[in-house]
Amino acid sequence: MSSALTFETVEFKVIDHKGKTWLRAADIAQALGYSRGDKISRIYRTHAREFSADMTVLVDIPDPEHLLCVPDQPEPRSGVPGLTRSVRLFSLRGAHLLGMFARTPKAEAFRRWVLDVLEGVTHAPADLHARLLAAEREEAKSFAQASNAARTLSLRRRAKPILLEAVTRARAEVQMVLALEGGAA
Repeated sequence: MSSALTFETVEFKVIDHKGKTWLRAADIAQALGYSRGDKISRIYRTHAREFSADMTVLVDIPDPEHLLCVPDQPEPRSGVPGLTRSVRLFSLRGAHLLGMFARTPKAEAFRRWVLDVLEGVTHAPADLHARLLAAEREEAKSFAQASNAARTLSLRRRAKPILLEAVTRARAEVQMVLALEGGAA
């Protein structure tokens, strides 16, 4: 579902949206050397007419500020259902166009890097990219299943003493009834 690309020290969280590679505006801002992510929004608003629909998209993603803490889990889990925020994403072509409009010392190197990445993506066989995405989805599914199993095991550990006590009481009652029936015979 997502992988990573790195430009200098900035690691992009690549997002697969409708089978296409997208980058978050905040990551692009950091790569271009902007101290604030809203600089990319400003560039986009100023030049919006030059961005086609395949260069940028606004999507709702789970809001990472609203994380669920699960007992016996070292890290917070998924976001609270329904709490999302809109995030602007840019395709690699859109990121290149942002680099063209940027006036930072890193802009030139960023543009070259995006073109190198684009050439790598466009020359890679389509089935190879699809296999990568499928493998990432399977890994994410496996992680989710393991997390669910760990949560179920934790619940079992908490419930086990109560269940064993109920079994012990039921056994004692059965033994008592059997003893009474055995004594009457």
